[in-house]
Amino acid sequence: MVGRCGHTVILFTAALLLLAGCQKDRGPASGKHEGPVVSEGGGISEGAVISEATAWVTCVDTVRRGDTFSSLLLRNRLYLRDVEQIIQEVRQTGLFRLRGLRPGEQVEVCLDLDGRVQRLRYEQSPDRIYVIEREGEVLRSYQTGLPYDTYVRKIAGTLRTTVDEALRRAGAPPEVALELAEIFASDIDFLTEPRMGDRIVVLLEEKRYEGARVGFGQILFASYAGKKVCQSAVRFPCGQRRSRGAGCYYTPEGESLVRTFLRSPLNYRRISSRFSKNRFHPILRVWRPHLGVDYAAAPGTPVVAIGDGVVSLAGWNGGFGRQICIRHGEDYETSYGHLSRIARGVRNGARVKKGQVIGFVGSTGLSTGPHLDFRVKCNGRFIDPLRMKNPPAAPVPETLRERFLARVTQLAEFADSLNAGEAVWVSGASAVLGAAVNGGLPPGSARERS
Repeated sequence: MVGRCGHTVILFTAALLLLAGCQKDRGPASGKHEGPVVSEGGGISEGAVISEATAWVTCVDTVRRGDTFSSLLLRNRLYLRDVEQIIQEVRQTGLFRLRGLRPGEQVEVCLDLDGRVQRLRYEQSPDRIYVIEREGEVLRSYQTGLPYDTYVRKIAGTLRTTVDEALRRAGAPPEVALELAEIFASDIDFLTEPRMGDRIVVLLEEKRYEGARVGFGQILFASYAGKKVCQSAVRFPCGQRRSRGAGCYYTPEGESLVRTFLRSPLNYRRISSRFSKNRFHPILRVWRPHLGVDYAAAPGTPVVAIGDGVVSLAGWNGGFGRQICIRHGEDYETSYGHLSRIARGVRNGARVKKGQVIGFVGSTGLSTGPHLDFRVKCNGRFIDPLRMKNPPAAPVPETLRERFLARVTQLAEFADSLNAGEAVWVSGASAVLGAAVNGGLPPGSARERS
């Protein structure tokens, strides 16, 4: 009869033998392989840890460029049947995208003494940790996240050159500039309207785990005070399932920042010709109306639809060269001329979405150089695209207006009380967003500078 101590020694010795066996290359896997498989450069042999409590071998591997999920698992000496079972579980539950692996992400695998998978942990981000656990012969999977704390950090900057440069200098992560451009897309053209001295203020969620910053969350408040344009944005999801996107942002008065149309159909260098009733045509050498706006841009620059609609023309159209015309409801029609080519799938009768790439800048037709001829009709008459009315989407619902105004007041107090670069703790992971609906932010504390 073996006592408790002897039993522990046997288990620990068996685990050591398993680890030693993993350090030998057993060659490529085959369909009839009866043990844990391994490919060249197997990850289980480096950093493997044996738990004396469970007698599991735990291995941590990092996603490499070109990895598939199955190749990563095989590299870590999993049985082929376990790999197939894990892939099937992910596909059936839709736990995550099998083709969505990114280099640098971590996968932790726990094997028992027989080499069978007992637990797999795949971390995409602090918010997205996927776990697959064995219960007998069945796998159970779920999504979790780190129990992080949430801080609100104030970022403030003054423009010297660009919005992106000002935010980076103020300590913001690179993606903040892109998110701000999306939030303010219908009100501020970040390519042409910013001026030196314009001021930006952002309140940003900062996530920390055990005191260390692990990432940033949502933009809670943003303010742009410029010489040409001023606008503020308050995050208020209004119970929407989608937690990101410009649809969650409103002006302090409760108007949606989502507009019917985008401000411009492309990223352009300059406006080379404006809307005019009498312009001298550079090729025809005559005076005639120019009922649109010419945006000078590099050849191949993507052109997007400024709003949802149906394509009424996609092809060659005389002096306009390759042109696309889109009807937006009963009142508006837009056209995009001199394109080098038309995007795949854009044809007569096709439906397009706001922001969808429909073509690419060129110089076809009567054109002196690469540019986009952009025109807008309203009720059959051409109007100046730079002065067209752009009605907003639905405002904050009346049933939530009181909570929204309380939210505006509380975020304004944060913006006023914090100095640039300061952060204040506001409790657990969902405290800030929960407060948006429930009517109040928890009182701040632990104020500090980054």
